Amino acid sequence: MSFPQGSLRLSLQALLIALLLFTSAAPALAQGGDTPNYGEALQKSMFFYEAQRSGPLPADNRVSWRGDSGLQDGADVGHDLTGGWYDAGDHVKFGFPMAATTTILAWGLIEYREAYQQTGQYDIALANLKWATDYFIRCHTGPNEFYGQVGNGQADHSWWGSAEVMPMARPAYKVDASCPGSDLTGETAAALAAASMVFREVDAAYADTLQEHARQLYTFADTYRGAYHECITDATAFYRSWSGYQDELVWGALWLHRATGEAAYLNKAKLEYEGLSTEQGQSAKSYRWTHAWDDKSYGSYVLMATLTGESRYKEDAQRWLDYWTVGVNGNRIRTTPGGLAYLDTWGALRYSANTSFMALIYADYLAANQGDATLVDRYHGFAVSQLEYMLGNNPRNSSYLIGYGNNSPTKPHHRTAHGSWNDAINEPVENRHILYGALVGGPDDSDNYSDARDDYIRNEVATDYNAGFTSALARLYLEFGGDPDPNFPPAEPRDDEYFVTAKPNASGRNFIEVAGTLHNRSAWPARNDTNLSYRYFVDLSEIYAAGYTVADVSARTAYNQGSGFSWPNVYDAANHIYYIEVQFDGVAIYPGGQSASKKQVQFRLTLDSTDNVWDNSNDFSYDGIASGGGSFGVKTERIPVYRGGSRVAGIEPAGGCTAGCPPTAEDQSVTAYLGVPVDLTLQAADRDGSVTAYEILSVPSRGELSGNAPNLSYTPGGNTAGSDAFMFRALDNDGLSSAAATVSISLKEHGLTLSSPAADAQFDVGQPVTVRFSKDSPLDVVLWIDGVEQGLVESPATITDLAVGAHTLALSLAGRPTVQQSVQIEVVAPQPRVQFTAPQDGTVINKLETSQVLVRFETVNHTGAVLLSNNGVDLGAVTSPVVVNLVDGENQLTLQLADAPGASDTISVYLTIPDPELRITAPADFQSYPLGEAVTVTFDAAGGDAVAVRLNGDSLGRFPIDAPLTISDGLNLGENLIELELMTATGSTGLTASVTVVVVPPAGGSCRYVIQNVWNTGFVANVEITNDGDTPIEGWNIHWTFTRDRLEHAWNAVIDGEGPGRIDASNLEWNRVIQPGQTVVFGFKGVLGTPNGEPEIPTIQGSVCQ
Repeated sequence: MSFPQGSLRLSLQALLIALLLFTSAAPALAQGGDTPNYGEALQKSMFFYEAQRSGPLPADNRVSWRGDSGLQDGADVGHDLTGGWYDAGDHVKFGFPMAATTTILAWGLIEYREAYQQTGQYDIALANLKWATDYFIRCHTGPNEFYGQVGNGQADHSWWGSAEVMPMARPAYKVDASCPGSDLTGETAAALAAASMVFREVDAAYADTLQEHARQLYTFADTYRGAYHECITDATAFYRSWSGYQDELVWGALWLHRATGEAAYLNKAKLEYEGLSTEQGQSAKSYRWTHAWDDKSYGSYVLMATLTGESRYKEDAQRWLDYWTVGVNGNRIRTTPGGLAYLDTWGALRYSANTSFMALIYADYLAANQGDATLVDRYHGFAVSQLEYMLGNNPRNSSYLIGYGNNSPTKPHHRTAHGSWNDAINEPVENRHILYGALVGGPDDSDNYSDARDDYIRNEVATDYNAGFTSALARLYLEFGGDPDPNFPPAEPRDDEYFVTAKPNASGRNFIEVAGTLHNRSAWPARNDTNLSYRYFVDLSEIYAAGYTVADVSARTAYNQGSGFSWPNVYDAANHIYYIEVQFDGVAIYPGGQSASKKQVQFRLTLDSTDNVWDNSNDFSYDGIASGGGSFGVKTERIPVYRGGSRVAGIEPAGGCTAGCPPTAEDQSVTAYLGVPVDLTLQAADRDGSVTAYEILSVPSRGELSGNAPNLSYTPGGNTAGSDAFMFRALDNDGLSSAAATVSISLKEHGLTLSSPAADAQFDVGQPVTVRFSKDSPLDVVLWIDGVEQGLVESPATITDLAVGAHTLALSLAGRPTVQQSVQIEVVAPQPRVQFTAPQDGTVINKLETSQVLVRFETVNHTGAVLLSNNGVDLGAVTSPVVVNLVDGENQLTLQLADAPGASDTISVYLTIPDPELRITAPADFQSYPLGEAVTVTFDAAGGDAVAVRLNGDSLGRFPIDAPLTISDGLNLGENLIELELMTATGSTGLTASVTVVVVPPAGGSCRYVIQNVWNTGFVANVEITNDGDTPIEGWNIHWTFTRDRLEHAWNAVIDGEGPGRIDASNLEWNRVIQPGQTVVFGFKGVLGTPNGEPEIPTIQGSVCQ
């Protein structure tokens, strides 16, 4: 079966009809007060990608705290490599995960375009996608040349600050024909091909450009094969593709087939598909991981299945999704107590979100093609449950999407969102910005979570974390809805970005010396300023009164981190107000560290006389700093800061006036809703006295004023929106008046939107009806049912007592009855029904563990007896829960309501004994061991409870099957035959397995343990084994002990154990032999036993470590 290009995207109507037909039971929280607002979540997830932008930002940038950055990217190689996304909370542009993210975002836009359009996110999504694809085009500098990374990971991670002020060099790294990267270029080909499908409908010429680059990149990936981390070596510690590049060759070909419709690409994908990895010891394709930035096999299963309809590909997709839902061959994904499918500690939510997105794709495909309704229900329900967990339906009742829902994270591991000025991860304590829409790494496998910035495992954010999550949100919006926030993004409150701290160093009869430190803590956005200055104001009235002038006052500096100063500067000659301006022209001050963010100048003003006439007390800028306070003095707004001569912070003396000053009145703006009075306070001040009266100079034309100034009330007149205004002035105690000021009034119509329930929605009698609405009005909302007022309500409101029949629900604004919304619904008497809640349909139970199953069920609109049968055998009336004894093979369990013959539910549970299996997994046949070294035999066994072991024909006894077997005695020089026989309590199963090991004289060697990298919670280490002898080392086994650290993931060796405790390592086949003078290296990533501590340096032991 084949499908035309683009046919995988279902319309909303077709999708919902298919789900109604094929989904047997609604998923958890599919209706009611706890349904997530998928529209708002999608809206905010889109915003996150704008926050990750690098390069020159567009005029419509919505992220107030982001500015231009990385503007020299590519300059070191003579190319413009600006743009793209910063990967996570750092500032490296890693091309491999960026491309993987782009592909998944594009896939979601292809499938669910309507969701983006209906939520007002379509243009935003296109702009986000184009931000990445434009960057990829810049990086593709030749048919066989592609820049896959900008920025050095180690250098970048050693500094904590905002992207706009990065101080480090940002080298660019590439792959080319001489050193290729098929994983990188294959994935980028997929991304550009998928994106071309998105842009085909809005910009065909740009789609053609993307498609041409995709073709070239795929040809490059296929022709010159290699792993990109071997060329872009800096990526190895961050985004090495552990799965290799075979999956990208399949993935890229599939997307080019979808984009072009050319059969050649599908045939290529089928050919390369044969090389995808399989589960260890099985012929089945890998299914115990998931789709992520590294491995695209899983998405390839789904695409291949949905594009071809062929059973082999569908089986691969279903096996993978079954592992994540009901399990395969007794193996199933870990699940937290709260219901999160938990694959890995690092970015746990990311893996579940990616799987959920593709589960929805596949479930919709099945539903649209009359597939297995059980699988539709299974995969769809899984995805809904996972997204609901992420959005707040979890044991913590907390959202993991920043800025959405209840108790969402506030301290993601994100440098720019934090807004530090001191190159310090914990200063300030609270983030200065909200990183709206970012999905954090998530909880541990017990649903525990700590909102801590330095815990990057739980609080990392990344573009790839959001990719599948965003696309899944779009799909679920089409089903469950939810209104985006009409006022998003809100304005952020700002703290002081620029200021001066000052203290008097010394003061005497004729001088003052001040230490003034200028601080740049800019974060809206962060700025590297080179033209700042500050001004210190003095009142020299006492100098003039003593017969001197400003010409008798000199200035000089002592400690000076600035560029110079100017003195004297006249501010108010009549009142003898002057200032010294301290300049920092050409001096970079930026929020990038303790020294970088502040500069100090110590200046002295001296009267060239010994007369005791100097008085600091009347100086504007001296006010408040006399107490000193700390190394840098007191923060003061009376020493204002300037950029290029324009004031950016602080205050100046009021117009140079010190006596007989008129008051000042301020313009202001207010918003009034039609028909609703609004209170306002006129704003005025008087420097040398007080404001005593106000005079209205012109009255508003569309409303009326009442009250006593300055506290007035304005009541709008008329029924149309628009604007109004009036003018006033202030009078002070000296009878002086201010200039006229204007109060501008924006007249707004009231807004009220009823978002749920949907029109003609049906509800069972007794089922709560949730009414959701949003309003743009200060008025309260009144609920009406069938024309009868029910009183004031807030959203969401719940109605629980509607009778059977049609009802009209209406909302109106109190005091504004012309603004109303209504909807028709129907309440029906529900049919009695019963359904299983546990176990899941298709559950497989190992008879060696138990022959029973705990059954749970629930009934609706029924209080009578519930009958249970197994394979047609009546088990009588039961209550939930009930334990059921199983028979071998399939158990078809059926629930039946005694007084409602048509109400039943059936599931199948399988009781099996695994086929007897015995297979030695290590060591390899004829693997060499130095004399005196123990041999550890690992094996897979099923269908028995022990193995009988023989060494060279001699029995060593029986051993359990759930632990490795270690043989240390009885090994002879030369070949040794180890035989295993699978046993049960009644005797042998007849299954045997054997391996021959070769004991050789010990060769001389040395072992070295080397720490490669350390961060606050983890480290990377290598172990080097060198052959110092004259003969080859044929096979090696070593071990060491961790007392507190733990090994998390290793490469280039077979590892047994993780610590704390003993860890054994042995060779792989390709590094089994170490020639004289040769060194073999394997490595691993570890977890520190003591956070922020030093990693252990264990002693490596083994016969090769002489």
